Amino acid sequence: MAQPITVVDAFTDTAFSGNPAAVCVLTEERDKRWMQLVAREMNHAETAFLLRRADAWALRWFTPTVEVDLCGHATLASAHVLWETGGIGRDETARFHTLSRWTAAVLYLQILLGAHVRHSGAGLACGAQWLDALLCQGQWIPSLQELPMVQFTHRLLALIVAGLIMSVAAQARRAQLPYALVRQARGAAALVVLQIAFGVMSVTSLLSAHWTTLHLVTAALMLALLVGLVAQSRPSVLIEGSAAQSREVAAS
Repeated sequence: MAQPITVVDAFTDTAFSGNPAAVCVLTEERDKRWMQLVAREMNHAETAFLLRRADAWALRWFTPTVEVDLCGHATLASAHVLWETGGIGRDETARFHTLSRWTAAVLYLQILLGAHVRHSGAGLACGAQWLDALLCQGQWIPSLQELPMVQFTHRLLALIVAGLIMSVAAQARRAQLPYALVRQARGAAALVVLQIAFGVMSVTSLLSAHWTTLHLVTAALMLALLVGLVAQSRPSVLIEGSAAQSREVAAS
């Protein structure tokens, strides 16, 4: 059975203008490889894939070559399709579950684990030399002892958070978000670099109160920026005052 796909021209009320994106409303789970092939075939800047969940719509974005975690005009296009096809009522707010929200969630988990590191005394469990900022007891993966593993997990989450934030910052400009939100994403990217640097200095200074406080403050600022970014880039903000035109295609 053919899979309907709608091409939506966002930010315009004239067909074949504006900012185009393909939108695919799924009736069942499809694997990532299939979605990537569809996005490559559509060859638009982004192709959005929607799947109904209990309380919202799962939303993923793909360029012709890779999945991304933020796209403003494809989000607007997705809401337009749902309203036009009756997926949601005209007076309802479009609500989506997206990858970008996980960035803030993982950062919050890292902060909680950081608090446990401080409370349990695991901050120096991997050593206090410069090399110990990268290795733990001279190893990439420490022995299965509680305190070294707590510190190791905290560092691993820090690297994951750094990668997610850098990805969000890289996508924010291309996602057609307002410039204020782009600046927030860039600010979070700058803060993650500082936060890691302050963490290294905290370890090598034997948990100096000065460096440890800076480490914690930058983490809190990052979380605030990311929560603000996720809240302000929700579809109800992007859709206000915008228009779109759509046309149908299909994929097997």
